[in-house]
Amino acid sequence: MTALQLWMLAGVMVFGGIALFVASFAPARPDLGWVLAKFSGKQAVRPSRADVPAVKPPTLERVGSWAQRRFPSFLVSYRPEADLAIVGMSIGRFYGQKILNAALLLVGMPLLVLGFTIIVGLPVGIPSMVTMLLAVAGWKGPNGTVRSEARTRRREFNYALCTFVDLVAIERVAGLASSRKAMEEAAKLGDSWPFEQMYEVLNLSAVQHTSPWDDLTTLSHRIDVPALEEVASVMRLAGDEGSDVASNLAALGLSLRERLLAVEQAAAKSATLKMTLPIIGMTVTVVLIMCSPWFIEFATMQAP
Repeated sequence: MTALQLWMLAGVMVFGGIALFVASFAPARPDLGWVLAKFSGKQAVRPSRADVPAVKPPTLERVGSWAQRRFPSFLVSYRPEADLAIVGMSIGRFYGQKILNAALLLVGMPLLVLGFTIIVGLPVGIPSMVTMLLAVAGWKGPNGTVRSEARTRRREFNYALCTFVDLVAIERVAGLASSRKAMEEAAKLGDSWPFEQMYEVLNLSAVQHTSPWDDLTTLSHRIDVPALEEVASVMRLAGDEGSDVASNLAALGLSLRERLLAVEQAAAKSATLKMTLPIIGMTVTVVLIMCSPWFIEFATMQAP
């Protein structure tokens, strides 16, 4: 095998692993009938689980489910259910991703070292402990990835919730809809994923004849978005007591925006503080470079 072939093999292994890692986070394929109905302007209702034929879960999810049954409890005890719920990832796929990352680093690193040794001709060794530490890092990697993505999606949900509250208030001021109908009409107006998720909950609530604000409260607990529970509490007041909640919704929308603004300001301040040390270091470096000729001349003058 030539050196070029070995380099090609190493490239295929590395980029193949990266491709598998990225592909595992690709969104699921939507239901075609629901998508066509939505774009045609008809009442788009997602099919229930009973209407969908049973399909075999993906390999990654099956591996993760097997790991939950077979691995020691201390390895599979971490269950970020709220983060996984808002990201849209099952617990099986989460642990399947962990196994994939650990296996790629545990097997891929020795193979890369072997290829480098064959190509260069110099024996290069990596201690077994380093390989194990890399595998542990690969196992822990999805924790931070899911946590970061969940944080981003919660921020998106809160921004969408501000618009949702305003739309519900407009519906109630117009007096064209009840509390349930106002929320359903407001949820249908948005095309982002938070609006779709709220519409699914409200639509299912109408089909099952359950309280929509109770279902929204359940959703807020499941994805850990407390602001949604506040909206549900205000709408419950309107539903139970028949009070006009337009002013309460307007005040709630303003409060949500102020909280989001405070969070953004804190994030901006934190980013500014993080840039302080690099700016100081760059300034000192530039000053030293500018003063280096003077230092050199001074040292030359002092020399005998």
